[in-house]
Amino acid sequence: MCGIFGSKSFEQFDELYKINQTRGDFASGHLFVNERGDYEIDKRPGSVTYDIRTIPHVGTELAYDMYMGHTQSPTGSVRDYRYDTSHPFQSSNWIVAHNGVLNNHQSIIDEYFPDHDCDVDSSVIPAFLEYLLRNKPVKGNYELMDNVVSAVLNRLSGTYAVFIYNKPNKQLYIARCGSTLFYNPDECTFSSVKHDKMESVPECTLYKRVEDRFVKVCNLQNNSSFMIF
Repeated sequence: MCGIFGSKSFEQFDELYKINQTRGDFASGHLFVNERGDYEIDKRPGSVTYDIRTIPHVGTELAYDMYMGHTQSPTGSVRDYRYDTSHPFQSSNWIVAHNGVLNNHQSIIDEYFPDHDCDVDSSVIPAFLEYLLRNKPVKGNYELMDNVVSAVLNRLSGTYAVFIYNKPNKQLYIARCGSTLFYNPDECTFSSVKHDKMESVPECTLYKRVEDRFVKVCNLQNNSSFMIF
């Protein structure tokens, strides 16, 4: 069991991080992004104490405007901390954090990118997103990004709650299928653990951030085993 969470506010991000540690304190990871396309990824074993003094100050060019994180429990195949098996996972164009269990990740790897060398099921998501973008124009191609994300999620079998970030277009997506995820669409917050003013993200529905709120993109297929994580 793991947790994902995010907010426009660093203070709320820190609060969500603390309550999501109940879902795992084996490892912690975060993704901070801003409108310029700058981003920061950090992954560490155990818990992290965040210090607002180390975060670029609000009002400066480098200030972040979305803070996202992941709290991790050890998996059956990964019992020792390694940076490359911790969330968020990334490829050239995508950054992804996932809570849940996929049961067809190996068949996707075998079919599309057999040289993939990460044991964690979640790592297949950015790899598959990248595969579907091969030789296609990425920058400014927003409809394609929507279609690629929905195509990958529709192919997954098992359970997931995810945040997916497209680097070139600075687009953030969230979705869940058979896994727990709450959100406040008008405040652009989400969390695996319910917090103030949050409601359950509608299952098998893809959302993306548009002007600081989450808006529906499309419905998704339900390939879940109906286990809640």
